[in-house]
Amino acid sequence: MIILKYLLLFAFLVLSSPSVSAQSAEKTELPSTRIEVNEEDDVITFIIKGEEAARLTSDGLEVLGSISYGGTMHDHNGKAFSSTKTDLDGTD
Repeated sequence: MIILKYLLLFAFLVLSSPSVSAQSAEKTELPSTRIEVNEEDDVITFIIKGEEAARLTSDGLEVLGSISYGGTMHDHNGKAFSSTKTDLDGTD
């Protein structure tokens, strides 16, 4: 699950780069596949073919549909993530 969160975060960062944002600003119609960030509600929503496919919040990842993966998924009960987490404001 943690790996999936990192992959989704990476996809968000790539798609929100300045060059992608500048291209999106020129269009008046939203693309059917996109990532929406709602800073007011602290939610990242993944839209695929115009339909909400997943939502990422501080509570976790909610997926509408199946998850396919290769390898093994481990539940570290938050321990692995908390040992590498750093707050964005520079404090732990």
